[in-house]
Amino acid sequence: MPFVKGQSGNPAGRPRGIPDRRTALQRALTEAAPAVQAKIIELAIEGDVQAAALVLNRAVPTLRPIAAPVVFDLDRSLPLSKQLDQVWIAIANGELNIDEGKAITHMLRQSAEIALLDRTSDNAAEIVEALNRFARSDFVNASLPADTSALTPDTP
Repeated sequence: MPFVKGQSGNPAGRPRGIPDRRTALQRALTEAAPAVQAKIIELAIEGDVQAAALVLNRAVPTLRPIAAPVVFDLDRSLPLSKQLDQVWIAIANGELNIDEGKAITHMLRQSAEIALLDRTSDNAAEIVEALNRFARSDFVNASLPADTSALTPDTP
């Protein structure tokens, strides 16, 4: 059946002007929310543990640990393996806890990966520059001798 403007594709569907169930439920919950909230708080005050848990879970944000700054003497001039040794020794001596050690180890690894990328891009730039110098050199630009037979290998 072709589409006809102004005519429903589902004539037996929900009539116009009747809100769907989700809209009706949302409206009812919105209207009842203050009374429900007051009742749950009342129950929590009276000692209902589930109501108290519900109030606290919704009203108070979850507390997350806040890490204190870590004071740790790390010699960054040493090779990475020696820096990691310093972290492990500090954990063993109780200067760092395991989580602090993991965090520092992760940062050292990220730092090493970035340094590797820097060296790789520097090496790539040096290679490109060397190729450009070679392309501009007299060796490449020199004309070949007229007799190129000297350039071919001798084959018996």
